[in-house]
Amino acid sequence: MASSIKRAQRGKPPHPTAVALLEAAVELLETVPMESLSIALILEHTGISHGSLYHHFDDFPDLVEKAVIHRYTR
Repeated sequence: MASSIKRAQRGKPPHPTAVALLEAAVELLETVPMESLSIALILEHTGISHGSLYHHFDDFPDLVEKAVIHRYTR
């Protein structure tokens, strides 16, 4: 179960869509409680499709986990 972010860590730069989803999740985590964060909220915020989210991340928890890590490592 390797997401594009995991693949990117193996030498390829992350896809702009994956970056946009990750950045949106980080931004939303700064303004809404984690339990209120949803796929719909992230997709509405970015205008990116459901399919693209699942293309770049294993699932919603994978995106949230990476967003939390990204947020705290900044």
